[in-house]
Amino acid sequence: AAEDLAGIGEGLRAAAVAASPVTTGIVPLAGDEVSAAIARVFGGYAQEFEALSGRAAVFHAQFVQAVTAGAAAYAGAEALSVQSLLQGAQ
Repeated sequence: AAEDLAGIGEGLRAAAVAASPVTTGIVPLAGDEVSAAIARVFGGYAQEFEALSGRAAVFHAQFVQAVTAGAAAYAGAEALSVQSLLQGAQ
């Protein structure tokens, strides 16, 4: 599961990197004030998305780390249980 989650994170990061130049580099379609204002609004949303995407990537990395640590703890507990059963059977 941790590997699957890491793969999802890689996909999300790749999509955000691919979208960044297109969304943050919006050029006004015309030379008027309205077009410039609209380009600024959408550019601002793109910057907010990038900031949110960065925070989501950090959270995702921490989540993957927690799942990996949980899996390791579970495997360790299973190994101790097997060892205990084997010693009890002797």
